[in-house]
Amino acid sequence: GDRLLRALHALVDPVTAAVSLWALAWLIEGTLALHWLLLSVLAFALAFPERTPTQAPLGSVAARLLASWSWVVLVLWLAGLVMGRPDMLASRVLLHWLWVVPLVQLAAHVALWRAAPWLLRLHGAPQQAVVVGMNAQGQVLARRLRQGARAGITLVGWFDDRHPARLPADDTQTRLGTL
Repeated sequence: GDRLLRALHALVDPVTAAVSLWALAWLIEGTLALHWLLLSVLAFALAFPERTPTQAPLGSVAARLLASWSWVVLVLWLAGLVMGRPDMLASRVLLHWLWVVPLVQLAAHVALWRAAPWLLRLHGAPQQAVVVGMNAQGQVLARRLRQGARAGITLVGWFDDRHPARLPADDTQTRLGTL
């Protein structure tokens, strides 16, 4: 299940960059000319694979998308400069493409993030985890497992050998017993 999610995640940015260019060329020019197809292949290659962490906060994802998209645009502009076409990015299609892609990519990341639990369930029951030892590190691990529920791992509970009076008051998970 996790491999499917990682594969989809790696394809989000390159696919949205290519498909956005195709859609804009079709909407603005009424056709999908060869130069748009070639440019979309180049944009796909530059954006692949997506490297934003799957569990990153939305603001971090947006900043990463803008940075990586700026890099793609810079490379395309430099390619136009080298080919003697510095006006290459002045086309109406490309001017719209410059601002549409980051928005579509962000929306695609949010959609994938929301669909992650469903996609993981397609591959069977979620993995289960237990925490052994509810010390400070065990509490951090338990909190991360609960917050990362979209990763397909369910926290069942925890084990600890200490006397109940010495244990932290954690009523969010079940104490399963001692070792």
